[in-house]
Amino acid sequence: MSSITEVNPLKAHYLCPNCKFSDFDTDPQFRCGYDLPKRKCPECDNPLIGEGHDIPFETFLGFDGDKVPDIDLNFSGEYQPIAHNFTKQMFGQNNAFRAGTISTVANKTAFGYVRGYFESHFDYGNQPRKVEIERIAGLAEGVKRTTGQHPGGIIILPQEFEIEDFTPVNYPADKPDST
Repeated sequence: MSSITEVNPLKAHYLCPNCKFSDFDTDPQFRCGYDLPKRKCPECDNPLIGEGHDIPFETFLGFDGDKVPDIDLNFSGEYQPIAHNFTKQMFGQNNAFRAGTISTVANKTAFGYVRGYFESHFDYGNQPRKVEIERIAGLAEGVKRTTGQHPGGIIILPQEFEIEDFTPVNYPADKPDST
């Protein structure tokens, strides 16, 4: 309704682009509005558009109602820095922070690390069996590999809090003067 996204989460329905007539009384076999049969508007005789994807509301709050909703706005790559700086100006330098990311070692990567280590340090006959390499790789899986910045995520704190109340601050390349 607010044109923030092209994905309409409502159940399959008809909509008239001309007079804005809508009809939600549709056959439940159609879960996607694009699949609705062609039909003309009863008000102005224009072709109706099939809309909706029948996305359950629970996907936004969690099926157990335990997920806190958030607000996401996406900007193009060239406009992102402008939007981020505006957010800092609006809420204050100490209240707007870029969200961080933590990348971990994946299973196959860990296996490659361990296998590569043994191949470079031991003769072929002295290498451990595959099951031992998998065991050691399992210990390395999930270990922090790198940190970074979320491409668009900004955390806005209420004025009565400091960022350290929730999380440590990490600067890119350990440069505290970095933006």
